[in-house]
Amino acid sequence: MLRRIHIILVLLHAVTKGDCPPDYTQLSANLCTIQLNETNRFCEACTFCSNYGEQRNQLVFLHGRNVNLAKVNLQPNSRVWSEMHGLLGIPESESVVEWRDFDPRTPEFTSGPDIFKWGATRPDGNEPHLIYHKEDDAIYDVLPGPVILKLEVHCEYGGELLKDNLNVRFRADFPERFHNIVQPHPKFRGCPLTLKAATKIECARK
Repeated sequence: MLRRIHIILVLLHAVTKGDCPPDYTQLSANLCTIQLNETNRFCEACTFCSNYGEQRNQLVFLHGRNVNLAKVNLQPNSRVWSEMHGLLGIPESESVVEWRDFDPRTPEFTSGPDIFKWGATRPDGNEPHLIYHKEDDAIYDVLPGPVILKLEVHCEYGGELLKDNLNVRFRADFPERFHNIVQPHPKFRGCPLTLKAATKIECARK
């Protein structure tokens, strides 16, 4: 009887880990995550994930929309960076819907009414980044940092990194219409990236 139970447990473990690359934890049929580090800066959190993926020829990005699946694997006092953001415009009426994330496979995605709930006194309305606090089971909006505490960085696996692009084109009207290609608001500028290019157009194409 004990031997049979042991065999069943081994098989269950194999099913749980089998579809993810090494070192990732499988949280559902299509969700593999890994915790890499802690940081008090949003852009550094994104860089941890992208660098990890680039070194392994994998598409890896900061987790966001799957918070309800990922939270079961967190410690009770965990505070975690989320890739969900309002960089293309913060939703009106303190809503939990229409927040976007950085998953390049589906740039049209926006959050629905059941994806998360706000923490007390939130949202501020002028802070474009989100963090998840496990103890409160709630989301808080913050500036890109540095924030007071170092937050956990949990990254999501999106598949093998393609040699070609993802056939996704970002235009002035997609994924959302915006009037300023260069965002004038200093809080909404995203993460800087330095590239070598002869012209501004060449830089934009990279």
